[in-house]
Amino acid sequence: MRAVIIGPGRIGLGFAGDLLDRGGAKLTVVGRGDVVENLRRTGGYRVRLVDQGGERERDIRVRRALFGSEVGAVAAEIARARVVAVAVGPQNLGAIAPLIAAGLQARTRKKPLNVIAFENAVDAGPNLRAAVAERLPSGFPLERHGFSGAIVSRVVSSRLGDPTDEQPLTLLGDPYRTFEVHKRSLRKPLPKVPGMVRVKDFEAAFNRKLYLLSTGHAAVAYLGFLKGYRYVHA
Repeated sequence: MRAVIIGPGRIGLGFAGDLLDRGGAKLTVVGRGDVVENLRRTGGYRVRLVDQGGERERDIRVRRALFGSEVGAVAAEIARARVVAVAVGPQNLGAIAPLIAAGLQARTRKKPLNVIAFENAVDAGPNLRAAVAERLPSGFPLERHGFSGAIVSRVVSSRLGDPTDEQPLTLLGDPYRTFEVHKRSLRKPLPKVPGMVRVKDFEAAFNRKLYLLSTGHAAVAYLGFLKGYRYVHA
């Protein structure tokens, strides 16, 4: 299976890339700046997962790293992919929509493409789909392809290393693997990605994460601040 990651940040590499790699996907990463140059030089990156049981590190190979400005090459990769993972920030979905539209138009294979926006936003999937639709010709069968947001459980706290060095970058996070997608917004056959949970009510799943995980983190942080602590783990 081929997969394209648009947005080589903490979630794109440290979460989506990790899980896709665990599922056997061959990764193409699309981004900008020194990170893309580093991925080209080193051929991959590392993910370090840390919890009370210790830390585990694994190397992740990147088959190809491309700049977003290389529209033709990016479109060709999307045309051959089974899944596209997007992690660029909800406010930037419109900016990468032309790349996905170009990839869909270049696509000749019959299997649908599923696009998953790892943005922790309840409307990320519909918004990205609408932005892509605006850049496609009238009558294009966009309904054949799936667009969903993703509710991410992992906290990827930082990126370690200098992207201008010759060493691979390291993404540091916790070991949680699950993410939830909107079942009805994706198209079969679904890609086999470890940790993917399909839910019927995406908004309810989003609110559950907001009120349980996010609110819990916030409450601990506020109370810790009042006690004079600097870090949650203290």
